[in-house]
Amino acid sequence: MEAAFGESLQGFFDQWVYREGAPQFSMDVVSTNRSGDHWRVTGKIIQDQPYFNFPLTLALDAGQQTITEKISVSGRETFFELQSADAPRKLTADPAADIFRRLAPSEIPPAVNSLKSSSSVVTVLSDRLDPALERAARTLVLSLGLKHNQFIAEDKLSRQQQAENDILMIGHPRLLNLLANPPSGIDLRPNSFSLGTTVYDRPSDAFFGVFRHPHARNRIAALFMPLSPESADIVAAKITHYGRYSYLAFQDGKNMAKGSWPLEASPLIYEWKK
Repeated sequence: MEAAFGESLQGFFDQWVYREGAPQFSMDVVSTNRSGDHWRVTGKIIQDQPYFNFPLTLALDAGQQTITEKISVSGRETFFELQSADAPRKLTADPAADIFRRLAPSEIPPAVNSLKSSSSVVTVLSDRLDPALERAARTLVLSLGLKHNQFIAEDKLSRQQQAENDILMIGHPRLLNLLANPPSGIDLRPNSFSLGTTVYDRPSDAFFGVFRHPHARNRIAALFMPLSPESADIVAAKITHYGRYSYLAFQDGKNMAKGSWPLEASPLIYEWKK
């Protein structure tokens, strides 16, 4: 390969093959000013250690046109500047996702696998929980392989326990702050739930979802909400097989809907307010 290319490729192999890890970078201090008949956009690419060297494409959406420019990223900070004739709307780094990199937490929707890999879980039995559903709760914990788990009644859950653990709620919780700011398109009620325009209110319906933790960064809060004991044990045993999904809906033990929450934000996208 070096003979054909005419240059040493040692740096490439040292960085992308032999070194552990991957780049983790973001855009920062993006600013705009108008100078004469054009707009000037400046900012920095900030890298976390270890630092990589790589070409990075920037794409600036300016309404009638998209301006692209390739910069060479190295070290902790790399300055960039772009110009456009029209007001900028959106700036994206690596628009085609060409760079092998570590994703930021905001780019990874919570999923069933997030719960399965948890180092510490508190399973909260809702105050409103039908006692017959406790068996399904234990089936769920067993099927997910939660090794560091403890069961606790909702009225015994302390604020410290909420903050220091991932939470698995069984049944619709009285403490609605555990479901603070759910993604749009979902509505959870004690006796029904809806995903988009579809309403689930039959006794055999069941919901499972994994959300951002309302009180602790980089932790999650999951909810298993069967509307009755009917089929709940069967559903509890199936959830582990849907590892990459954020939410699931079941009827009569059959999966009817599944999906991932939309991307919250990306450190590689900057949008100007209209």
